[in-house]
Amino acid sequence: MRYKRIVVPLDGSELAERALDEAIPLAREAGGEVVLVGVLDLTAGMYDVYAEAFNPADLRAQLERFLEAALDRAKERVEAAEVPARRFLRVGVPHEEIAALAREENADLLVMTTHGRKGISHLLLGSVTERVIRTAPCPVLVVRPAEEPKEAP
Repeated sequence: MRYKRIVVPLDGSELAERALDEAIPLAREAGGEVVLVGVLDLTAGMYDVYAEAFNPADLRAQLERFLEAALDRAKERVEAAEVPARRFLRVGVPHEEIAALAREENADLLVMTTHGRKGISHLLLGSVTERVIRTAPCPVLVVRPAEEPKEAP
Protein backbone atom coordinates (compact mmCIF):
# COMPACT_ATOMS: atom_id res chain seq x y z
CA MET A 1 0.00 0.00 0.00
CA ARG A 2 1.23 3.50 -0.76
CA TYR A 3 0.85 5.98 2.05
CA LYS A 4 0.26 9.34 0.38
CA ARG A 5 -0.93 11.27 3.44
CA ILE A 6 0.78 10.41 6.72
CA VAL A 7 -0.27 12.05 9.99
CA VAL A 8 2.42 12.33 12.68
CA PRO A 9 1.41 13.52 16.17
CA LEU A 10 4.16 15.33 18.10
CA ASP A 11 4.36 16.40 21.73
CA GLY A 12 7.72 18.13 21.60
CA SER A 13 9.65 15.18 23.01
CA GLU A 14 12.68 13.65 21.32
CA LEU A 15 10.94 10.31 21.38
CA ALA A 16 7.91 11.62 19.47
CA GLU A 17 10.16 12.98 16.77
CA ARG A 18 11.43 9.44 16.13
CA ALA A 19 8.12 8.89 14.34
CA LEU A 20 9.44 11.25 11.66
CA ASP A 21 12.32 8.82 11.03
CA GLU A 22 9.68 6.33 9.88
CA ALA A 23 7.21 8.71 8.24
CA ILE A 24 9.59 10.71 6.03
CA PRO A 25 10.90 7.79 3.92
CA LEU A 26 7.38 6.33 3.56
CA ALA A 27 6.02 9.66 2.32
CA ARG A 28 8.99 10.24 0.02
CA GLU A 29 8.67 6.76 -1.53
CA ALA A 30 4.95 7.28 -2.19
CA GLY A 31 5.30 10.87 -3.40
CA GLY A 32 3.11 11.82 -0.46
CA GLU A 33 3.08 14.35 2.34
CA VAL A 34 3.44 14.46 6.11
CA VAL A 35 0.76 16.14 8.20
CA LEU A 36 2.09 17.13 11.63
CA VAL A 37 -0.19 17.66 14.60
CA GLY A 38 0.41 18.84 18.15
CA VAL A 39 -2.40 18.77 20.69
CA LEU A 40 -2.57 21.20 23.56
CA ASP A 41 -4.14 19.07 26.28
CA LEU A 42 -6.09 21.21 28.73
CA THR A 43 -7.72 18.31 30.55
CA ALA A 44 -7.60 18.26 34.33
CA GLY A 45 -4.31 17.07 35.72
CA MET A 46 -2.14 17.88 32.72
CA TYR A 47 -1.10 21.19 34.24
CA ASP A 48 0.43 19.22 37.10
CA VAL A 49 2.53 17.23 34.62
CA TYR A 50 3.87 20.38 32.94
CA ALA A 51 4.04 22.70 35.97
CA GLU A 52 7.61 21.73 36.84
CA ALA A 53 8.89 22.80 33.41
CA PHE A 54 6.79 25.93 32.89
CA ASN A 55 5.60 28.95 34.86
CA PRO A 56 2.05 28.03 35.99
CA ALA A 57 0.87 31.65 35.74
CA ASP A 58 1.29 31.61 31.97
CA LEU A 59 1.17 27.87 31.37
CA ARG A 60 -1.22 27.72 28.42
CA ALA A 61 0.67 30.36 26.43
CA GLN A 62 3.99 28.70 27.23
CA LEU A 63 2.74 25.26 26.21
CA GLU A 64 1.32 26.67 23.01
CA ARG A 65 4.67 28.31 22.14
CA PHE A 66 6.50 25.09 23.01
CA LEU A 67 4.28 22.98 20.71
CA GLU A 68 4.34 25.59 17.92
CA ALA A 69 8.16 25.57 18.00
CA ALA A 70 8.26 21.75 17.97
CA LEU A 71 5.89 21.66 14.99
CA ASP A 72 7.94 24.30 13.14
CA ARG A 73 11.17 22.33 13.70
CA ALA A 74 9.53 19.11 12.53
CA LYS A 75 8.07 20.80 9.43
CA GLU A 76 11.52 22.16 8.51
CA ARG A 77 13.00 18.70 8.97
CA VAL A 78 10.39 17.07 6.72
CA GLU A 79 10.74 19.74 4.04
CA ALA A 80 14.55 19.46 4.17
CA ALA A 81 14.03 15.83 3.13
CA GLU A 82 12.09 17.17 0.13
CA VAL A 83 8.73 15.93 1.40
CA PRO A 84 5.77 18.32 1.55
CA ALA A 85 4.53 19.03 5.07
CA ARG A 86 1.67 20.80 6.77
CA ARG A 87 1.19 21.39 10.48
CA PHE A 88 -1.73 21.81 12.85
CA LEU A 89 -1.99 22.78 16.50
CA ARG A 90 -5.22 21.56 18.06
CA VAL A 91 -6.67 22.02 21.54
CA GLY A 92 -8.45 19.17 23.24
CA VAL A 93 -8.10 15.55 24.28
CA PRO A 94 -5.07 14.23 22.39
CA HIS A 95 -6.39 10.90 21.14
CA GLU A 96 -9.67 12.47 20.03
CA GLU A 97 -7.96 15.34 18.19
CA ILE A 98 -5.44 13.06 16.50
CA ALA A 99 -8.12 10.67 15.23
CA ALA A 100 -10.34 13.58 14.16
CA LEU A 101 -7.54 15.19 12.15
CA ALA A 102 -6.73 11.85 10.51
CA ARG A 103 -10.40 11.60 9.44
CA GLU A 104 -10.55 15.23 8.24
CA GLU A 105 -7.34 14.82 6.24
CA ASN A 106 -8.29 11.39 4.83
CA ALA A 107 -5.03 10.03 6.19
CA ASP A 108 -3.65 6.80 4.80
CA LEU A 109 -1.46 6.18 7.85
CA LEU A 110 -0.76 7.52 11.33
CA VAL A 111 2.82 7.18 12.60
CA MET A 112 3.37 7.77 16.30
CA THR A 113 5.46 6.69 19.22
CA THR A 114 4.65 5.18 22.53
CA HIS A 115 6.45 6.39 25.63
CA GLY A 116 6.77 2.83 26.87
CA ARG A 117 5.29 3.54 30.30
CA LYS A 118 4.64 0.54 32.48
CA GLY A 119 2.91 -0.23 35.71
CA ILE A 120 1.25 2.53 37.71
CA SER A 121 2.45 5.30 35.37
CA HIS A 122 0.69 3.60 32.46
CA LEU A 123 -2.40 2.95 34.56
CA LEU A 124 -2.69 6.57 35.73
CA LEU A 125 -1.70 8.35 32.52
CA GLY A 126 -3.20 5.84 30.12
CA SER A 127 -1.88 5.60 26.62
CA VAL A 128 -2.72 8.11 23.93
CA THR A 129 -1.31 5.66 21.40
CA GLU A 130 -3.60 2.83 22.54
CA ARG A 131 -6.63 5.11 22.32
CA VAL A 132 -5.63 6.35 18.87
CA ILE A 133 -5.25 2.76 17.66
CA ARG A 134 -8.82 2.04 18.80
CA THR A 135 -10.35 5.14 17.15
CA ALA A 136 -8.19 5.90 14.11
CA PRO A 137 -9.80 5.77 10.66
CA CYS A 138 -6.59 4.34 9.13
CA PRO A 139 -3.70 2.03 10.03
CA VAL A 140 -1.39 3.15 12.84
CA LEU A 141 2.35 2.48 12.79
CA VAL A 142 3.67 2.54 16.35
CA VAL A 143 7.36 3.33 16.86
CA ARG A 144 8.58 1.93 20.15
CA PRO A 145 11.25 3.59 22.25
CA ALA A 146 14.73 2.15 21.92
CA GLU A 147 15.43 -0.38 24.61
CA GLU A 148 18.07 0.43 27.16
CA PRO A 149 21.17 -1.75 26.76
CA LYS A 150 21.22 -4.49 29.35
CA GLU A 151 24.24 -4.70 31.63
CA ALA A 152 26.11 -7.96 31.87
CA PRO A 153 25.59 -9.76 35.19
